[in-house]
Amino acid sequence: TNLGALEYFYRLAGPLELNDTTTARCVGVTERWMVCEPGKRQVAFEVLFHFVNPLLQQIGSPVGATWNISAMGVFVFDREGRICSYDWDLRRLGLVVEAAWAPLYQLVGGEAVFNEQLVQFTCQAAAAFCTGANSQYNNQADCEKFLRSLPVGNYDSADQDNLICRSLHAALVPLRPAVHCAHIGPSGGGKCVPHPPNSLFTDDFSVCSA
Repeated sequence: TNLGALEYFYRLAGPLELNDTTTARCVGVTERWMVCEPGKRQVAFEVLFHFVNPLLQQIGSPVGATWNISAMGVFVFDREGRICSYDWDLRRLGLVVEAAWAPLYQLVGGEAVFNEQLVQFTCQAAAAFCTGANSQYNNQADCEKFLRSLPVGNYDSADQDNLICRSLHAALVPLRPAVHCAHIGPSGGGKCVPHPPNSLFTDDFSVCSA
């Protein structure tokens, strides 16, 4: 679980490639508030992740090239003082991402073209990293056909059976193909599958502090 949390943050917070000068990246974190509950061994918090998109800087986007994402959550500690579980939420993520992506739609020729780039990005990741036992598609054409048949979705539904979810996990595939290849495949691998709203509230993430 801890490794999963780290790879989500470090991969999705920006490019790992040093020569990538166009992908948005996190450039800072600001703590807004924190509340400790020693009796429960829990810490609640809100932080702001500050992002900048170098590509929007280069083209002089009229809406700017920086934005903030607010994260609220809880860390749970075990009896040895180690983080054993967590739960957090990226507030209004869909609204923030849509506003940040709007200039990119214009840059590439429209939202449909942008979505097709997500298809190509995901299928290229599948071809490059999801091989052998991790293979998900027979070929590039099968991958593209399947992804185009899905609803696009948005970042408020990035854990559902849609293109956005699979493109998000495609960024994680190079780190752990055995884990993430299934997430970009037809089955969704338990991640990019329909999740009823109530399923978000059924797990007791604090049991490890007992």
